[in-house]
Parts: sequence; C-alpha cells; structure tokens
Amino acid sequence: MKEKEESFTIEECNSLIELVLKTTVTGLIIKDKDNNIRFVNKSWEEKHGDCRGKKCFEYLKGRIPKYDDCSGTKVIESGETFISEEYLPCDNRLYEVKRQLFEISPGKIMLAEVFVDITERKEVEERACTFSSIVEQSPSAIVITDTCGKIEYINPKFTCLTGYTMEEVKGKNPRILKSGESTSEEYKGLWNTIKTGKEWRGEFHNRKKNGELYWESASISPLRNLKGEITHFLAIKEDITERKKMEDELRRAKEQAEVANRVKGEFLANISHELRTPMNSILGFSKMLVTKSTENLTEKQIKGLHMINESGEKLLKLINHILELARLEGRKTELILEVFPLEDIILEVEAFTRNIIKDKITFSIHRGESLPVSIFSDRKKIVQILINLLSNAIKFTHKGEVNFTIYRDESGIVFSVKDTGVGIEQENITRIFDDFKKLGKGEAKNYADGGLGLATSKKLALMLNGQINVESTPGKGSNFSFTIPYFKI
Repeated sequence: MKEKEESFTIEECNSLIELVLKTTVTGLIIKDKDNNIRFVNKSWEEKHGDCRGKKCFEYLKGRIPKYDDCSGTKVIESGETFISEEYLPCDNRLYEVKRQLFEISPGKIMLAEVFVDITERKEVEERACTFSSIVEQSPSAIVITDTCGKIEYINPKFTCLTGYTMEEVKGKNPRILKSGESTSEEYKGLWNTIKTGKEWRGEFHNRKKNGELYWESASISPLRNLKGEITHFLAIKEDITERKKMEDELRRAKEQAEVANRVKGEFLANISHELRTPMNSILGFSKMLVTKSTENLTEKQIKGLHMINESGEKLLKLINHILELARLEGRKTELILEVFPLEDIILEVEAFTRNIIKDKITFSIHRGESLPVSIFSDRKKIVQILINLLSNAIKFTHKGEVNFTIYRDESGIVFSVKDTGVGIEQENITRIFDDFKKLGKGEAKNYADGGLGLATSKKLALMLNGQINVESTPGKGSNFSFTIPYFKI
C-alpha cells in the first residue's frame, strides 16, 4: 500500500514561498484595495528600491510615463485578470504586466502586479518580423523546403515569377518547375552538395505554370538549428531570362562579326594579290624607262614616268598595308620573338629616314639614359610600326623638325616620334586608328595614310603587348609614342 505523502508544515510552506519570491527574476508588487504597496519581492527591490507602504500610483507614475492606475481599479471592480505591456525608462526595459486579484483570507483581497521582462523576446519578435518583411518584399524568389525537398514556404516573388501559389506548391517538390533539360546527374550533384552542408550555385531552364520557359540563377543553402542540424533548405532565385537572351544575341552578333571579318580579310588578301602582280610589272617597266631611255624622251614624258613611279609606289604601299591588315585580322601573322641589340632599331630608322627626309626638315635621334643593350621582342614588327609613324610625321611636316627618341620608363621601352607638322584635331585623335578612316577636313585629312598605316600599327602594337599613344595640337605638331614591355635579359 502506498505510504501517505508527508505534508509541509505552515512554517515550511512560508519558507518555501519566501524562497520562491526571493529567487524568481520576475518583479512582483502586491497592493491592497486602497493602492497601498504592501509587498515587493527581491527582484523588484533590487532594481527599483523598497517601496512598501507607498501609494502605488504615486510611486509608479514617475517610473512608468503612461501608467494608468485605472487598470488596477478595473481589475478590482471586475475581478478579471488584466495584461498589458509597459516600458520602464528607469531601467530601459519592456515588461508584460499581469494584474490579478487574490484572496489571502476571507474578505481580505489583494491585487498582485507581476512584471515579466520581455525586452529580449520583443527584440527577437521584431527581428523576426523584419526578416519576414524582407523575405516577403524581396525582389528575388525565395523557397524554403524541408530536408526531403518538400516546399514549406514561397514568397510573393516566386508566385509572380512562376505563376504558382502557396496552396498549389505546398508539400510538393520544386521539380514541378522542371523543363526536362537538366539531367538527373545534375540534380544528384545539387543534392549531394547541399546535404553535406555546402552552398550550391547554378542555373536552371525551368517551366512556369503556363508552360512558358524561363532562366533562373539559384543559390541553395542549408538552414541549421541550434544543435547544428540541417532542418531546411533555402533557395534564392533570380530571373535571368533577359540576360540570357542578351548573351545569346551578343554571341550571335560576335559570330556574325567574325564571319564578316574573315570574309573581308579573305577578299582583301585575294584582291591585293591580284593587284600586286600587275603593279610590280608597271613599276618595273616605268623604272627601266626612266633609267635607260631618258635621252629619247621629252621632259614632260620623263615627268610623267616619275609620276607613274610615285603613284605606283603609293599604291603598292597601300596594297602591302591591306595584305598586312588581312593577315592580322585573320590571325595569320605570327610573332618572331628574339633577343636583339636595341641599336639595330636605330640603324634601321636612320637608313629609312635618310632616303625620304625632305628639305627644310631637321631629323634627329635621341637616346635616353638607362637603356638596355638588348631587348626581347619582334624586331621586324617594331620596325614596321616605326616606319609607319615616321612616314606620317615626315609626310605632314612641311618644315621644322621630326625627332625620334628611345627611352625607358616604368611602363617599358618607349619609342617616340615627335613632329612640328600640321597636327590633328582633338575629336579625330581616336579615329585615326580605325580601319579605312580618313579625317574629315584640313591638311590632316589623310593623316591616317589611306586609313591603314596607323590601324595596322595599332594591331601590331597589341600583338607585342604594347600600346600607341598620341598627343597633338592642330598647327603645332604631334607626338606618337609606342611602348612595349621590357623583359630583363
């Protein structure tokens, strides 16, 4: 038979109650029907002082700005429990206040006011509310599933994107959006990633409720509880359909441009070869006539032969530029990299300018300090670029100076061609490097040498990992600088 449980004595009950009141963190005020404070527990006393014997209204009015003693009166009159939230600025905390009547002896009624600190709870609730609003108003589609992949939540953007409502997708797997284009291996890789606690990023070509296909970029991450266990998966999705369309259009445009460039290059190469053969014959015969048959020709005829030669040389130069440009655009030009003395470049410049320098033009060569003896690059292409730059400088300088300078700075080896010629208008600076571009007005309208010399030079410079810069003032001259990287040998 079960032994009778031992009961507490009155003294033990009082001690137990006193212990509970002292150790509880909840603040407690007990007042009589006349609003006199008869008791406060230790938690309240430690925070707000001993207020026993004081009028509750007078005491709390200074501590709770919106304290309404009528709430206590209402409890006394109605006998109902009354709960409110009240802020105490004295300790900067928010409390849930519960007011309740209790009878301590027949006919003796007291009112208990219990102050429960809910500051942290409210902060958590407010943060949760804020996060909920962020998710609801997010411009990204958000999906939360359980660990089996069953949908538990979608935000409004998901409905806007796919056409599915929460009622239609709850408990279902996101594969309802599958278009059939992704393989089972891809989905398997996704699940293996997120189940091991890692984030998965990728793209899907999915199908909306109305059957329309769309592209989305997705980031899927695991959500964990306080124990670190995975409880849910969070998917954040962006509609990238327009971006994909743009990428496709750009890719098609690029392919078309490459085809057009290839066809143009092949055409230019073929037509140039066809022109070069007869042009060489014309030049050969005209030179032979000038050198061997002048005694039988009149001065006018000799002048005409010289004009044929000059025009032929210009045309042959143009043909060579076209061939070089076609090779560059067709990526048929190869670099021949070697170590060679820098002085070789200077010697070739001297040899070239010696034959074409005009009267009334002073040509000079300057060497900067700290120049290396040798460099590693493509010698022929450097010379080709410099010949183009020097040809233009001499051609468009009627009198004055053309200076060629080599120096080294932090960017590499710099070749500078400076003249006191006609100069270039500022708005035309970038156009002179375009294929088949001539400037529109003034003496410099042919500065680009048929629209090919500088275009070819720029492409060659890029092949050498270099660059060409220009500074120019109309009527005062130009400074073209060609820079290539320097590799210490």
